[in-house]
Amino acid sequence: MAKASIIIKYYIIILSLFGVESDYAPIIHPFCNDTFTYKPNSTFQINLEALLSSLTSVAGQNDDGYSTAVEGWGTTDSISGQILCRGDVTPATCQDCVDVAAKDIARLCPNQTESIIFYDYCWLRYTNQSFKFDSVIASGLVNVNSASDESKFKQVLSELLNDVAEKAANLQSSSGKKFGTHEVEYRSGEKMYGLGQCTPDLTLSECKTCFRTAIAYIGTCCAGKMGGRVLLAGCNIRYEMYAFYNVTTESAPPQLPPPIPPPPTGKSDTGSSKVVVAIVVPIIVLAWKEWNDGTPIEVLDPFLLESCSQIEVIRCVQIGLLCVQENPDDRPTMAEIVSYFSNTSIELPFPKQPAFFMHSTENPTMAADLEYLGQFSQSSKPSSTNEMSKSELLPR
Repeated sequence: MAKASIIIKYYIIILSLFGVESDYAPIIHPFCNDTFTYKPNSTFQINLEALLSSLTSVAGQNDDGYSTAVEGWGTTDSISGQILCRGDVTPATCQDCVDVAAKDIARLCPNQTESIIFYDYCWLRYTNQSFKFDSVIASGLVNVNSASDESKFKQVLSELLNDVAEKAANLQSSSGKKFGTHEVEYRSGEKMYGLGQCTPDLTLSECKTCFRTAIAYIGTCCAGKMGGRVLLAGCNIRYEMYAFYNVTTESAPPQLPPPIPPPPTGKSDTGSSKVVVAIVVPIIVLAWKEWNDGTPIEVLDPFLLESCSQIEVIRCVQIGLLCVQENPDDRPTMAEIVSYFSNTSIELPFPKQPAFFMHSTENPTMAADLEYLGQFSQSSKPSSTNEMSKSELLPR
């Protein structure tokens, strides 16, 4: 008999959707792994009931709609659980969906040690094995209507799904969601809508891998169909010819400030150095403040949030702060910096407070200059027509 993980990995269900179902009705029959079962009133059942209770108690409280729990850790009756709510639903809707899921999975999968159930707004899973994002049930659900121009439909769909996957994988919002939607024009007056979501615990690479697997299944199960979706443990992706998610108007990109005019010529080297430091110091001040507050991602321009990896940004901020440590011995060498960027598995040292926040013991003159410039930059008043601050160079 094949192992349960192998059975789950290759177990694919393809269903046709003939009508509109209730929001809290399972969109597929739950997968109940009957290879391994537990006895009624056993320790495993007690742990399962505690697990479901734990997951439902926090469903509507997390900003990312994602929660995990473990009961019986370190024992043979250990069981792990996960829930994920769709990225565009409210906390109240998330809570309602998970409540229904917990009741349904206990009723529809009695005595199973591993089960998963999907709904439009959420999914719930538990297992007595390890979670693997690419080794769980995959299910393609297909709209029975076919496209009249399959070649064009395939091209537009490919662009849509790849855009959705890229947007969801790279989205780094304050909530921690890896969720994205997109729409494209299929033909005049007709649009195609797509949605994709990864579990927040996946790395950028894992999320993209999961999406590639899901999109490959779309090409197999749903070729030429006017709607379809694929559900994996780590991600899901869906497309339709109607807006099936909560459409929100994308905010306009922030207006970038006009470029700073070059300083007048004829200044001394000392004066030019102060201009550079006066600009750099506020940036370092901001970076340290956000790092110390546990929000280093906030140093990034909001316009760039959707096109970068949050983990990579945080690592760059940490490396930058290490490079401006007061004691030169605490700063990484160029070789170390290269290794930090090329090998993300290397654990970085924790940065200390940069020199300009305190009186420097290494270079009192530099510390005084930095302190003066920091105060000067904060007290500068707008004096130009575009409300940008002008800095003046003062003699020492």
